[in-house]
Amino acid sequence: GPAMQAIQVTWFNFTNQLHALLSDRALCGNLDNLDVNLVYPFAKYAHPTGRLSTVNSGSLYNLAHKNCCKKADNFLIGIIFACDETKLQKGSKAGSWPLMFTVSILNQKMRNLPIAWKSLGYIFDLSMIQSQADAKGQSQDLKAAHLRAVFKVVLTTFVEAQKEGALDNITLTLGNHTKQVNLKPVCFFVIGDMQGGDKISCTSASYSNTMKQMCRKCNVRGCDVGDPFIKCQRMGMVKIMELVRQNCHDILKEINQYNVHSAWFDVDYGGYRFGIFSAATPVEPLHALENGLITDCVRIL
Repeated sequence: GPAMQAIQVTWFNFTNQLHALLSDRALCGNLDNLDVNLVYPFAKYAHPTGRLSTVNSGSLYNLAHKNCCKKADNFLIGIIFACDETKLQKGSKAGSWPLMFTVSILNQKMRNLPIAWKSLGYIFDLSMIQSQADAKGQSQDLKAAHLRAVFKVVLTTFVEAQKEGALDNITLTLGNHTKQVNLKPVCFFVIGDMQGGDKISCTSASYSNTMKQMCRKCNVRGCDVGDPFIKCQRMGMVKIMELVRQNCHDILKEINQYNVHSAWFDVDYGGYRFGIFSAATPVEPLHALENGLITDCVRIL
């Protein structure tokens, strides 16, 4: 509506922010700070022991490298986002979501440093531009569409940077090695919590044993979550996108999915078909285990 058209969203150019990260010698000037191939840093990553350890040793990296690095000069850059709503002051409902990102070639030690992260934009609380009365009269689909509009603005430069040839012929220096490469930025995952991930994927952010789809990752129902042997199917992003395109409101409602095309549907996940639902917003342990399963087990014990 008119209120959404008047929004001034704070965002930054992804390419400029990425260049600032990769050209920072404090980050990329020492190979000991990086998870790269030790034989030649511009080659496909291979862990010295062959075991699963760093982000780049996982299946997401391997699949993305297979799909995106078909030329010798292509270099895969795994993008790790972090997005979680923060209240502006204690007891206040007003909040902001800073959308930050770093790169998977930095090792865990370096990614723990503030200098390893750059801002892509700020997702503000929509209550700042509409009254409670207006919000009360809006459908959940419309509220999700409003949030999607803000994310679309913030993600625009990232989506453009993922297009073929957008970051070709970039001079990259890793340690003492310099090469002109074609950068291939691929979204690996988004660090956040359960509710934030649900909002990003336009899934109903509600948790009850009456839910027909308990988790954005799969189709398990709320009444079945107590069964450790339940067999479920993972949510395919392409299928959800098609249901939204065909305006299948009733089918989407049955799986607690809003009839909205999330801005994150347009992001490239390196060919991973589960996209935002599985790869990019993994179910985090804080609520699923530490404040969930483990708490229940201790209470029962």
